[in-house]
Amino acid sequence: MLIGIIAASNLRKSPYVRFYTSILEEASIPYEIILPNRLAIEESYSGCVHVLPWNKQLPAALNYFLYTKKAKRIISQRRYDALIIMTSMNSVCLHRFLKKQYAKRYILDIRDYAHENIPLYFRLEEMAVKNALMNVVSSRQFIPLLPKGEYAVCHNYYPPENEMPKPESSLSDVIRIGYLGSLSHVEQCIKLMQLVSRDKRFSLDFYGHSDAEDILKQEAKKLTCENIRFHGAYTPKEKDGILQNVDILFNLYGNDTKNAVHSLSNKLYDALTLVKPLLSSPDTYTARMAGSLAYTLDLETAASLDGLCDWYNSRDKAAQKAYAAQMIAQIARENRETQTAILHALLPLHENSAEIFTKEGNANV
Repeated sequence: MLIGIIAASNLRKSPYVRFYTSILEEASIPYEIILPNRLAIEESYSGCVHVLPWNKQLPAALNYFLYTKKAKRIISQRRYDALIIMTSMNSVCLHRFLKKQYAKRYILDIRDYAHENIPLYFRLEEMAVKNALMNVVSSRQFIPLLPKGEYAVCHNYYPPENEMPKPESSLSDVIRIGYLGSLSHVEQCIKLMQLVSRDKRFSLDFYGHSDAEDILKQEAKKLTCENIRFHGAYTPKEKDGILQNVDILFNLYGNDTKNAVHSLSNKLYDALTLVKPLLSSPDTYTARMAGSLAYTLDLETAASLDGLCDWYNSRDKAAQKAYAAQMIAQIARENRETQTAILHALLPLHENSAEIFTKEGNANV
């Protein structure tokens, strides 16, 4: 049996692929990965990975069409027994091919609310959901927004391999807010920078890089605030150390889109694992899941950080620790249930794989 995983970006930007590769490796099921080199970088891979080109000068929709067209050729050549399709965009581009060649032999993983507001996109995604062996989502709140079907939940959470170090207390009176990841949400970042520049009780550190970094640096230069700092890109190995140097995690992604409201941020899982306070936008699923660890800040109306300072200094740390442990247990349980369901769905295909390809022959592009 050989599984093909069709990713939507480089593995550095697709950590959720690990959920599936771990399942397959534990079950001794061989797999190969097909991915587009969207970051135009060289990555080290273990196993067989087919890296396909991505032209940043082209519109994303055209890039996906060209990428999935090349991916179909590899799928046909390799004759995978089953597929794991990452993101709805790939499933929409491949919907006809999947229905004809892989009906009930692929798992569809939907990470975000994408273009479901477009009727044609929704109908094509509906076809992909209907013909899937199993559908998986990253957030339970997405399910009412997606085509009707059965969905399992796969959190973007991975238990730490080693015991996590205890969070360190700040050595100064300054409360350290940390932004980790690809720099985006420029408007929210600038508004928080402005608040921090007027409040010496806080600092704001940016760890990460993107095309937006220069814009944010220019704004920071205007504010002439020593407590706003940029540290550039970091490696996965450096992340744990950075988290130890942060008191509050930045998660102010707004609440003006369905994705922002209904998704579960990676920062949520960092906050729960390390029992770190999470600075979140109000009326979001991430803030609700973070519970007592979350402080919601509406940047549209906030005139100061007085409320955040009072909350941070008076929070019940014991209650936060208990809540985090409870939520991590729940999240891990849901992931285990999905893992079991995936194995139960895939393993029967192993017995029928030879017969399937004898009848169908090579898949046509």
